[in-house]
Amino acid sequence: MRGSTGRGDDAEHQGTSARETVLGFVRALGAADAALRQTVPSLKRPADLLAPARSGEISRKGEARGYA
Repeated sequence: MRGSTGRGDDAEHQGTSARETVLGFVRALGAADAALRQTVPSLKRPADLLAPARSGEISRKGEARGYA
């Protein structure tokens, strides 16, 4: 029997939750990247948006296939 802290169960649950959170973030990042590439076909990587945004060539705010 475990002590009254229940640390084993909590640690296992937190580990699973953290993993699921990170994997969800990675999936969302991939979906956003795909949406950007469809919206701006010449885009090689998301970081390539920085220069045109800084120069005013494109807006710093907007939406790409539902991602704002």
